[in-house]
Amino acid sequence: MRGLRVRAVVLAAGLATRLRPLTNARPKALLTVVGRPLIETTLDRLAEAGVEAAAINLHYRGDEIAAAVGTEWRGMPLHYSREPEILGTLGALGPLRDFLAPAELVVVVNGDSLCRWPLEELVATHLAGESLSTLLLIRRADPAAFGPVRVGSDGSIVSFPGAEPVRPAVSEHVFGGAHVFGSDLLELVPPGRSDSVIDLYRPGVRDGMRLGSYESDQPWHDLGNGRRYLEAVLDWAEVTTRDSYRDDGAEISERATLESCAVETAVSIEAGARCLRCLVLPGVRVGAGCELEEVVLGDGVELPPATRLSRMLVTRAEWGRVTESTTAGGVVHTPLGV
Repeated sequence: MRGLRVRAVVLAAGLATRLRPLTNARPKALLTVVGRPLIETTLDRLAEAGVEAAAINLHYRGDEIAAAVGTEWRGMPLHYSREPEILGTLGALGPLRDFLAPAELVVVVNGDSLCRWPLEELVATHLAGESLSTLLLIRRADPAAFGPVRVGSDGSIVSFPGAEPVRPAVSEHVFGGAHVFGSDLLELVPPGRSDSVIDLYRPGVRDGMRLGSYESDQPWHDLGNGRRYLEAVLDWAEVTTRDSYRDDGAEISERATLESCAVETAVSIEAGARCLRCLVLPGVRVGAGCELEEVVLGDGVELPPATRLSRMLVTRAEWGRVTESTTAGGVVHTPLGV
């Protein structure tokens, strides 16, 4: 990518409703992933790849995102596009036409996905082809869970979820939320709200638009709900069956048992507690003798001794609740998959 004028857009305007009540207290882009906010992992990759400037669209708690990452990232200038009403994954590009105008190529990345984005490979594939846009497809994700994107023998996309293939398909994968295109695509962005797949790519393929693909084996996670957030962080931290990630600022009793967990800073886990496949966010206190399995403990939660929980997102009462939540011991329990 060096030598090319590449600008990027990070989509961070979502409401994160499926992660509430956790995201009642912060935007999804600032969720903690191994000691850092999620959005920092994406900005790192953009800067490393040589992107000359990046824009971030904002809506829900957007000022918190801007305050957290500032006006530049590792020498890469940052520009903010505030959306009083959410414009969608395609509509977000409309207000950014002037920002994107100097670029030879534009990279768009979903801000709520966790991936070591293969940006150089994606751009190289695009430059080698003749496609209007080239999309990152993830081999390791389940097409049945996210919807299949089907690819023909020449690497071009022949259908998106909800549409029949326009030509025979040889494989199907999941759209990873990153794509690259030339500035001419901006002429196809309609005013107002629109979605890149539903309103441009899916009908475009039907009408003969050529879209390329780069298929990646990189780990990729959509942090759509509590369960996916847990799985994403454990994968990112590279925990094993027996080992766990422990921040240096965590205080864990020698008589506590951790298996396949990620424990953030300023955490206290008392004697006799047993945690299996848990994500323990900053400031949490786990009382003695607690038994936890597949639990996400939100910032500042205090669990009374001998609490037993399985497959739950636990948050502080002041963060509110959703329909499926219950309250016990001064905290809110929400099923992980909600």
